[in-house]
Amino acid sequence: MHTPPLRILVLFVALVVAATGCRYETIDGVGTRTPDPDVPPQGDVTLTGCHVGEWSRWHASGVVVNRTEEVQTYEVTVGFYDADVRLAERAHWIRALRPGETAEIDRSWWIEAASQVDGCRLLTVNRFA
Repeated sequence: MHTPPLRILVLFVALVVAATGCRYETIDGVGTRTPDPDVPPQGDVTLTGCHVGEWSRWHASGVVVNRTEEVQTYEVTVGFYDADVRLAERAHWIRALRPGETAEIDRSWWIEAASQVDGCRLLTVNRFA
C-alpha cells in the first residue's frame, strides 16, 4: 500500500514534536516555548513600562534577571495594543546573561502610531542555556 506524501509529512512533524518535547505553556498570560517547572522563564522578566518617546513613538521598558545557575540567552517579545487589538510586536534577544546578572530590555524598541497605542504587554519569554 502506498502512503500519500502528506500523511508522511504529518507523521514526520508529529514525531519531531514528540521527540523534542516542543510545547507551549503560559503563566499569568505570558507564554514560553522553553518551560522550566523549577524556574519558569516568565519570572525572569519584568515589563516596567510603556511610554511615548520622542517623535511620538511608543517604547517598552523592562528588566531581565537570570534566576538560574547557568549562563542564559533570552528572547523577549512585547506586544503593543489598542485596547485588545495587537497593533505590533517586537522581539529582543539578550545573549549570555550570567547567573544573577540583570539586563534592560532594549529601549530602542519602538513603533509608530502613537495615537492608536494605549499600552503594551509582555507576550513571551524564551530562555536558552
